[in-house]
Amino acid sequence: MLKMRICLIIISLCLLSCKVRVSQADSLEHDYVESYKKAVLYGCLNEVTEGDFQKSLIKNNDLGLYTEAQVLFHAVCDRAKQRGENYAHSIETVSLPDAEGRRGYSHCVSYAFSKEIDSIARVEYRKLKDN
Repeated sequence: MLKMRICLIIISLCLLSCKVRVSQADSLEHDYVESYKKAVLYGCLNEVTEGDFQKSLIKNNDLGLYTEAQVLFHAVCDRAKQRGENYAHSIETVSLPDAEGRRGYSHCVSYAFSKEIDSIARVEYRKLKDN
């Protein structure tokens, strides 16, 4: 009877540890995708504001993309940021009297959190995971 209980406890612990590993893997992918999206957003906003976004972050002692670079690695973070910068150039300027010649920030937010960027980030994550 004691051996049976010990076996059940060991099996239970093994099953619980498998569940934790799956949760950690899901969490890693989630963190990676979110960091990728933030890097795209950062690049787009910085480009739309002609560098004022980055200046504001520095002025307010913000870490900028420090955390994202730690999750994504610098090369991937730079590519994601560049993707956002490239997108910013495609945003049409506004022709309203109080915002003549400016580009809307909301386009950057929509793009960074779009399904397109989500799928690109997941492909990047799979590449990293496979290596």
